Formats: sequence, structure tokens, C-alpha cells
Amino acid sequence: MRSILFFVHKELLQIFRNKAMLPLLFVMPIIQLLILSHVATNEVKNLQLGVRDLSHGLLSQRLINKMTSTGYFVIPSDKPGSKLARAASLKNQREIDQALDADQVDLVMIIPEDFEQNLRMGGSTEIQLLVNAINSMKAGVATTYAGSIIADFQKELREDGIIPSKKEAIRLAMPQVEIRYSHWFNPELTYKTFMVPGILALLVSMLTLLLGAMNVVREREIGTIEQIEVSPVKTPVFILGKLLPLLLIGLAELSLGLFIAKVLFHTPMEGPLVVLYVFSALTIVALLSLGLLISNMSETQQQAMFIAWFFMIIFVLMSGLFTPIESMPPWAQKLTYINPIAQLVSIVRLNMLKGSSWAELWPHFRLMLSLDLLYGLFAMAMFKKRSN
Repeated sequence: MRSILFFVHKELLQIFRNKAMLPLLFVMPIIQLLILSHVATNEVKNLQLGVRDLSHGLLSQRLINKMTSTGYFVIPSDKPGSKLARAASLKNQREIDQALDADQVDLVMIIPEDFEQNLRMGGSTEIQLLVNAINSMKAGVATTYAGSIIADFQKELREDGIIPSKKEAIRLAMPQVEIRYSHWFNPELTYKTFMVPGILALLVSMLTLLLGAMNVVREREIGTIEQIEVSPVKTPVFILGKLLPLLLIGLAELSLGLFIAKVLFHTPMEGPLVVLYVFSALTIVALLSLGLLISNMSETQQQAMFIAWFFMIIFVLMSGLFTPIESMPPWAQKLTYINPIAQLVSIVRLNMLKGSSWAELWPHFRLMLSLDLLYGLFAMAMFKKRSN
């Protein structure tokens, strides 16, 4: 026990005496959390809308106003204080094609000449939507938004009595089925509430993996590893002495991130914090063991950092932070079981937003223990092999 405490004390002294290390540990994660929480979002807003209005009526102008007032669509030629009527300036098909080809607009709405006349007479009319589908996700979202806005616009006209129709009157007299949504755990669908816990888990994971990867190889570069190898210190004691200080730093980073998330972003913390800290500690141990394995395989800190970034990119992209794991191919979903970052992102979100406790998180607990043993045994075996 005294040997482990000695190693922990030595590691903490080395870390806090390194002036270049302190900003990396405490300043950069805070800045990243503050920036990424605002910009890392899958919400699609400010879609560039082009309009060719052949009707030039009050209803067509009302539809244009409704499209742009939602915040999802903006007309590129709009300026603060200008009127939307002046911005509907696409005059022919050539201008439409040029705007789409030059990627100046994401969606073009073409309103026919008989738009208002047909609506007021109770007839049917068509609105053509041309979508720039280079980005398939943005195109799909733009189409969905536009369809929803147009349907809501039609409903408003019916409620205002602007589009009277006998058929419509009969249909409205029939019993109606009204759908009302109730969103659990994030009632207002605030994207920051969803993203902040995931980004916090990602930053803690990245920091601990990089620190673990550069741990032993730093000793090898400065020449102190030989002194440790010839000392009577056993391998488990040495590894624990290396990992415990970084575990404490990782938990300190988590605590600081939770404080920022609560104070600045008002992120809910529904679940017991002890569960969050236990699972975070297990994940950090798995990442540090993987980092130690990388460090034993590397000759220099630069090489260790490159290998760590190789694993980090794969882990982040397959963590479910930006894209749901359920949308991945079946073989990729299975690989997420050995991805500590994917497990931590899921656990943090479930605990903070849903309030999950031990009962709901028990499968994650067993999996994290298995990953700790797997990566830890590999790291110890590689260290013994390297020492011999």
C-alpha cells in the first residue's frame, strides 16, 4: 500500500510540476465544452430558401412569411429590416438552376400562378419543391420542414374560412383524431440538454486515453523506466501507481464539467450522482488500461499520440454521440460493446436525463467490468513482455 501511495504521489508531482500539462488538463476541456455545446448539433436551421412566386397574391406572400418566420428557412437576399416580398426574386427556371448548381439555396419553392384563385374557390393546387440533395440529411430535413409548414398553412386557411369547400365542411364535421405529443426527459426538445452530457463524456474520455497513452512511454524517453524495472516493485503495484493519479484527474474533470453543465447550460441531473461517478470511474479505468497498452507498444510519445488518435477517432464516430448506434450496420453495433466511450456517453445521458439507477444500468455495469479486465490484463501482459 505504501508503494502505491508513493507512486501516486510521484505521478501527481510530475503532472502538476509540468506547466504545459496544467492548461491541457483543466483549461482546454472547459473551452471545448463551452464551444462544442453550442455548435455540436444535429438541428438544421437557416436553410437557404429560394422562391419563385408566380401568383403574387396575399396568400402566396403569407406562405412565404410563414416559411421564413419559423427560423428554419431564410431567403439569401434578405437583409435586416427588408420586406420578404422584395426577396422572392427567382424569375425563371434558369435562375433556379443556377442557384441550385451554385449551392446558393437548399430548397426552391415554386408557387403557381393560379395558387390563390384555386384556394379561394375551394379547389386543389400544387406547390413545387426543388431540393438540393448533395447533403442527403439536410435535404430530407428541409423537405420535412417545408411539408409540415405548408400543411400547417393549409390548416390556418381552413380555420380562417379563406378556403371554403363543401367537401371540406363535411370532412370537418366528421369525428377527428388529434395527435398530441408528450416528450419525456427533454420536454422542450432542447438540443443542448441532449448534447452537453455526451460532449462531457467525450472530453473526459479523450483526456484520460491520451494521458494514459503517454504515461509509460514518457518514463522510457527520460530514462527512468529502467530504474523502476530493476526495483523490487511488482508490476500490479507499478500499474496501479500509474493509473490511480490519472483516475483522480479524470474524476476531477468530470466534476468540473458537471458544475459547468449545471450552472451555464442548466442540464438536468435526474439520477443519483454516485451511480454516475462509479460508472465513470469504470470507464476511465478501461480507457487508461487501453492507453497503457498503447504506451507499452510505442517507442516515443509522438508515436503513442498517433496510435491513441487512431483509436480515438473510431471510438468517437461509433460512440452514438452524433449518430444513433441503432442506425449503424449490425456488425458496427456489435463493435460498440468494446467501445468504452460509447458506453460512457450512453450511461451519462441515461443517468442525467432519464434518472437511471443501478437497476437500469446493470447490463452496462457488467460490460464495463469486463472491459476493465480485458484491457487491464492485456496492458499488464504487454508491460511484462516489454520488461523482460
